[in-house]
Amino acid sequence: MAIYEAYLSPLTNDQGSATQYESLQSFKLVEDKKHILALIFPIVWLFWNRLWFWLAAYILASIVFVLLSNSYLPIIGSIMSLVTGLFLFLEGRTLIVTKLERQGWYFAGVVDAPDVEIAEYKYLESQENSNLSIDSSVEPIISVDEKSSLSNQAAKSPTKYKMGDRPSIGIFSED
Repeated sequence: MAIYEAYLSPLTNDQGSATQYESLQSFKLVEDKKHILALIFPIVWLFWNRLWFWLAAYILASIVFVLLSNSYLPIIGSIMSLVTGLFLFLEGRTLIVTKLERQGWYFAGVVDAPDVEIAEYKYLESQENSNLSIDSSVEPIISVDEKSSLSNQAAKSPTKYKMGDRPSIGIFSED
């Protein structure tokens, strides 16, 4: 199964529904994978994904490495030309995500699916389920005693966590 990150268009409203376009054009899915085409044909991959800045940087770096390989350092120039392709292979998804975020797209969620069509279906289905009509202006019903106990708990230690309260990320948790 592949993991896809969903990004919403800047033309969508707060509820996630499209304002000008159809629902399929209001989001993009970016697969979390390595791009083998970026390693083999980096110029074609950069052109296909419309990463113009990185295409210019790649061409400039390639020119420098060709000049290095023609000079007195042919081995270093050849190795460095492979490094740029390896960088695109490993960080291609990050470059695509950065381009989307610079254009105003924002992260909406993660979808786990075997292919793109099923991921689109799952994402649209989750959006339909989350757009239920809930009146956010209505305050939940809490008794006066519960409100005072909640405010007392919040006032006691707003920034101090106990060991089991805070989620730990990574292998080692902080004390």
